[in-house]
Amino acid sequence: MRTPLRTLFTATAAVAAVLVVAGCASSTPAEPVATKTEAATSSEAAALVPEAIKERGYVIVATDSQWGAPTNYHPDGDTTKWAGIEHDLIKAMEPILGVEFRQEAAAFTSIITGVASGRYDLGVSGFQDKVERQQVVDMIGYMGGGGSTLIVKSGNPLKIHEPADMCGKTAAFVVGSTDETYWRAFSTDNCKADEQIEILTFPDRPAALLAVDSDRAAVTAGGAVFALNLKHNWDGIHTGNQDKYETLTDEISYGISNMPAAFMAPKGDDSIRDAVMAALQEMIDSGEYKEIMAKWDYPDSWLWTEPKLNSATE
Repeated sequence: MRTPLRTLFTATAAVAAVLVVAGCASSTPAEPVATKTEAATSSEAAALVPEAIKERGYVIVATDSQWGAPTNYHPDGDTTKWAGIEHDLIKAMEPILGVEFRQEAAAFTSIITGVASGRYDLGVSGFQDKVERQQVVDMIGYMGGGGSTLIVKSGNPLKIHEPADMCGKTAAFVVGSTDETYWRAFSTDNCKADEQIEILTFPDRPAALLAVDSDRAAVTAGGAVFALNLKHNWDGIHTGNQDKYETLTDEISYGISNMPAAFMAPKGDDSIRDAVMAALQEMIDSGEYKEIMAKWDYPDSWLWTEPKLNSATE
């Protein structure tokens, strides 16, 4: 008997597991949208910035570029530069809060521990708000989740139309991702012993996609934002891919409906958390938030009228 798809994913209870779970053809728009907010001297949000950060003059932001555009990536492969929707959002906060936001490259699996320990002031890396993560860090939700979807070769040659069709197939996922965890659980719970899903893991989405292209795997997965990048090719990695793959969003979208996109901040009062939430609210009220979202082709249905703290219930 098949278990309903949206009830299959159960998050791991152990905090140690939380630390390794993951949580997308035009020219690259690398510069942030021009800020229209008043200077930080008149911003109530600026008063919420912790004194230690004010004295330092900048916020240390841990980011992993592995998820690619349109979340965070290095334009033109230049590792000294950042681009993407989350990059634009935090850069737009600078004049509001009166401090610089400096993104530092960090491995995805190390960001949660780094933020929790105070090594980083903020984690901005395509994170999803999850109950388990809320136990060790604060999650600042800024947008609804767009769901995760399967990606196959154009024409869907293996005819994957429902979750049960995954049984007996080989799938390529980013190691430690929500997709890997989800489909491992699905395979155990729903596939016969001799028809388990064979799961291959890779360090990033482009590598997983290449496994499908080379027929090592029948299917990969990605969030709706990854599907957006396949369509637009903002990061220049997926040239020619627009007609090579198709997403099964309408048939198999799963897993993160109640897991908002979120920034990660240290728990406790001495945190940049409240200042970031206030800055986001100013940007929402001024229309700048919506303008940034539209720049990266995010649909209005994903947008919020206020940021939310630790709002996920799964």
